[in-house]
Amino acid sequence: MDCTHCSSAVARALQESPATARRRAARLPGESTAASSASSGSTAGSGTTAEDGTWSVKVAAGEYHVRFDDPGGGYLRRWYGAAGAVETVAGATLVVVGATDVTGIDATLPAALHIRGTVHQAGGVKPSVGTSLVASTLAGTFVGATSTGIDGSYVLPVGPGTYTVSLSVEGSPTLDGWIGTGGFTLDEAAAAQIVVAAADVSGKDVTLPALRHIGGTVTRTGGGALQGIEVTAYADGGGWSWSTVTTDSLGRYSVTVYAGTCTLGFSDPADLVVPGYWSAAGLVADGADAEVVDVTAADATGKDVVMTSALHIRGQLARAGGHPADGVSVEVYLADGTTFAASTVSDASGDYSVRVDPGDYALLFGAGGPYVPCWYAAAACQATAGTADTVTVTAADHTGIDAVLTGKHSITGVVLDGADAALPGIRVTAYDGTGSAAASAITDAGGGYALPVADGTYHVAFRHPIGVLANGWYTGA
Repeated sequence: MDCTHCSSAVARALQESPATARRRAARLPGESTAASSASSGSTAGSGTTAEDGTWSVKVAAGEYHVRFDDPGGGYLRRWYGAAGAVETVAGATLVVVGATDVTGIDATLPAALHIRGTVHQAGGVKPSVGTSLVASTLAGTFVGATSTGIDGSYVLPVGPGTYTVSLSVEGSPTLDGWIGTGGFTLDEAAAAQIVVAAADVSGKDVTLPALRHIGGTVTRTGGGALQGIEVTAYADGGGWSWSTVTTDSLGRYSVTVYAGTCTLGFSDPADLVVPGYWSAAGLVADGADAEVVDVTAADATGKDVVMTSALHIRGQLARAGGHPADGVSVEVYLADGTTFAASTVSDASGDYSVRVDPGDYALLFGAGGPYVPCWYAAAACQATAGTADTVTVTAADHTGIDAVLTGKHSITGVVLDGADAALPGIRVTAYDGTGSAAASAITDAGGGYALPVADGTYHVAFRHPIGVLANGWYTGA
């Protein structure tokens, strides 16, 4: 689609006022209603029912699914269905909003039964406030959610059925687990199966494990403290992150965990040293080889590691005209062009940096995206790995591995206001059939934009950065 001659249509799209979708929710006051985009699944608007159960949510023209929630837990979550409210979005009726309001999207919500209990901190006396709990069917389908109050108590809304209840404690450390037959458990297979028939089920109490601490020092090969290294403690097996801290100026760390067994991961946000996992024999690359740290009964200290400097291949990707090519895949293969080694994507400036071991490599840019895939060569991109240049990395980073990419296709246009004046600084985004952003650009001083895209069909959206103009979509009108 070439939008060069579609300026007036684009301008109208930007100035359209959002439509108002009006609904009635079975005369239940205080219910939460949310309209989610049918293409992306993201929330497009939300509101609360009035005393008489009516509600109204402002949305732009488009296709939506509508969900009803009761914050008080007296009624079950449901989605709008033309023949009656349904349990999941898969069975929901699509609501299409055009140039006028849509009314009559009514729902009757079934009254909820409840699972009740109390969550305590270690020792069983102090309540755990703000702990999140979720009830799910044995097949894993979400049913209801809540959080503990100031006394640690909770009330989970459910219908008749058999459920497991998971709980999550946010903060440092975090904790994710289940209510088990014998109390709290990290093992989903040991979660209690709670049967709810015709009445509420009470007494599903749980006490959280005690807190412990693990400490140590992180240094670099050859000596010297490493500051800013992220140290993450994982539940034994790596299933749930408990806590992440960063090392101080002396390379020291102390991470808080719950009593039990765990493994430790070390990584550098700047990617200047090679990440890994703790073992008494030294840092290991694979979490499966990590040594378990046991803090069931007491704290653990002296969990020191030495990290080695990382090597990188760095460069910059551009498209025709010298504009940066952002979000482009960079795949690194061994020199044979078939054995995969590493990957990354270019940033907003077209720059990329990928960590590698010493060796010989071939680089492929743009595979599976809007650009014609090409293999790196200093003279010009190549179509095959056999004609690509070999990039050799030894004891230092290899920089300047740049390339200019050619787009497979381009969506272009000019964005104007109602007076036909150019609108610079407008964010223009092309969305593919799944609702994912495929390409994005900012209009230039003349209101022009160009979106490199692969084969396919796209919807193009226009967004003003500070909301002075209404957002809109290209309609072809």
